[in-house]
Amino acid sequence: MAGALVLGPGRSGTSAVVQAFVAAGYFAGEEKDLHGPAPTNPLGHFESLAVMEINEELLARFDCSWWAAAPSVDEQLPHREEVVPRLRAAVDALTGAAGEVPVVLKDPRINSLLPLWRPAIEGVLHPVIAVRDPLEIARSHSQMEGTSTVHALAAWEAQMTIVLQQLDGTEVTIAPYEQLTAQSQTAVEVVESASSRLGGNLGDAVRAADAASALRSDLRNQRSDEPDYGAHLTARQMLLWEYLRALPAGRARLAPPAELKTPSPATRGIARAESERVRLVEAHARLVDELARSNARAEDLQGRLASIETGLSWRLTAPLRRLRALLRRR
Repeated sequence: MAGALVLGPGRSGTSAVVQAFVAAGYFAGEEKDLHGPAPTNPLGHFESLAVMEINEELLARFDCSWWAAAPSVDEQLPHREEVVPRLRAAVDALTGAAGEVPVVLKDPRINSLLPLWRPAIEGVLHPVIAVRDPLEIARSHSQMEGTSTVHALAAWEAQMTIVLQQLDGTEVTIAPYEQLTAQSQTAVEVVESASSRLGGNLGDAVRAADAASALRSDLRNQRSDEPDYGAHLTARQMLLWEYLRALPAGRARLAPPAELKTPSPATRGIARAESERVRLVEAHARLVDELARSNARAEDLQGRLASIETGLSWRLTAPLRRLRALLRRR
């Protein structure tokens, strides 16, 4: 193995997990090549812009958004032969830039596209799954994007079931978000678990004890209470959450029940509806931004025109312009 692949839906703590790996000596990419801080993630996303671009292109093929609706496995498989070489090249570029240190790759879009990504990362990147309370994820989405709880939970279920399906029987590392932010030793254990799979001398560059320095308890802004689950989660979502939270921090071999490896038809429909809403909101924001830029440009041109028309040279050449107009009418 050359490093780790951090999986988990948006707002599930994947950025915090990557921060722990980076603090321990893993390479996520040069700063200029990474998706940097934003209001939704002030400490940074640690996501490769090149990988994001490929994933956005692939999701567009399936008319899906980055976090809500995952293309079905049957939809993705016919594209494997064409796409996998590109994904392998992206992984090779990251490992090549890392040199003698292990890499860590993360992009929430990979969850939805794991049927395409899996052949590209097998034997190269060890899967690390960020596990967070689904109600905390839903409330974080509500605060950041205005997403309803029903839609956010459907997105969580759709992404986590495809991850469980694709990694069924695989040895992974579990990174429980609640423990990561509450117990510094958990971050160390997570990094040690993934690092034990590294090949060659890559493990020599890892300082697992430093992983704890990247995490803070105040990163966990959303909380949920046990009685809330029955009011918001469907029966299948409750089973999914019970399975995930029972997984121990660190190394685990996934063996999910069959019913947790595919989302329900209702969940897929809800997730797709929210995906479309998010797309329309983003399109509206782009149009508003374009209109603002056009208005600013028009005001600038109007100002420059007024300046020309009131200038001395414009007044002096006025007779010539009138004469030219008269000649054109003859």
